[in-house]
Amino acid sequence: MLAGRGHTLVMACRNTAAALPVRDEIRRISGNDAVHVMELDLCSEASIRIFVENFRTRFPHLNVLVNNAGIITRYPDYTPDGFDTVIMTNYLGPYLLTRLLIPSLETGAPGRIINLTSGIYPFGTYRWDRINAYRWVKAYAVSKCLVLRATFALAGELQERGITVNAVDPGVINTSIMFTKKWYDALIHLILLPFYVSLEKGAETIAFLAGAGPELDATGHCFYKLGIKRVAQKHRDPKTLRDLTVRTRALLHL
Repeated sequence: MLAGRGHTLVMACRNTAAALPVRDEIRRISGNDAVHVMELDLCSEASIRIFVENFRTRFPHLNVLVNNAGIITRYPDYTPDGFDTVIMTNYLGPYLLTRLLIPSLETGAPGRIINLTSGIYPFGTYRWDRINAYRWVKAYAVSKCLVLRATFALAGELQERGITVNAVDPGVINTSIMFTKKWYDALIHLILLPFYVSLEKGAETIAFLAGAGPELDATGHCFYKLGIKRVAQKHRDPKTLRDLTVRTRALLHL
């Protein structure tokens, strides 16, 4: 969608070999050759920092950052830095990336940050002393709750610096993210079937926020189906957001 509108895109991908054919297909369909691939593993703090250095070398500014990486795992798995892979991939890694790219977003102001949350976030209540101990769907819900709250915290912090920060709930996208390669995948599919939306519909709101003109200055919201979604006030509690920021920055040594 964005390539077709003539935007310059950087696909930040863990597996660049697998990403290159996708890049080529996007170029072919859109007729836009300004689609690039750069290596980024959100489970590695070192990879994130290297990516940011390389990005700054290649590009003078950043207008829009879309944090859309998301995984679910059934079993305990930890990064080299000691974090649960779901929490790191879905929340801590994108948070570190966002923080390090703020100077590039300021240069490209009005800059935009778009964070993907999920409709499952209300089930993501958490305790900080267990942040790396949650499993499967619960870990995913926790990560998406963290993403949503961090969106609100960053929106208040960055507004005066010419950067808007919003979240998007894309809906239940028809992908294999929830599947486990077990017998009950068929049951999961049947449960989710009435709620599925297509990849194109899921991407619609993201592309809308990323590609809209300067007249769209909304910040600190969660969007769903091109409109603003109501979020319980507890997710905007100032004390909760301050605590989230302090603890997250401490974990990432920011």
